[in-house]
Amino acid sequence: MIDFTQSQIAEIVSLRKAGETHRQLADKFYCSAPTIGRVLRANGISGRQGAWRAYPAAMIQHDYNAGVASSTIIRKYRMKNRHALKNLIHHYRQQGWFFRARRKGAVEHVRSAM
Repeated sequence: MIDFTQSQIAEIVSLRKAGETHRQLADKFYCSAPTIGRVLRANGISGRQGAWRAYPAAMIQHDYNAGVASSTIIRKYRMKNRHALKNLIHHYRQQGWFFRARRKGAVEHVRSAM
């Protein structure tokens, strides 16, 4: 394992807080990204700062509860995949947001006004 000086560790921590990635830091300090991750964790910095993207919770809740297809919501809000939507809904439910339960393969039926 590489031994960094205290000044190098301080620089790694400050650059990470400024937004540089593990890969960028590894290239700068001539080591691997996992080594940078170990240095940061040893100094109280988690590796996934800012991992949650700010999505409009109220709009997603409205679309989801209105029966909009998950694939449509994923495209509309530019999510990576259906697991990202599932995890986001789980996160919002823990915060107290209401999302209707859906059954896999269930089709929403909308009544038309006659």
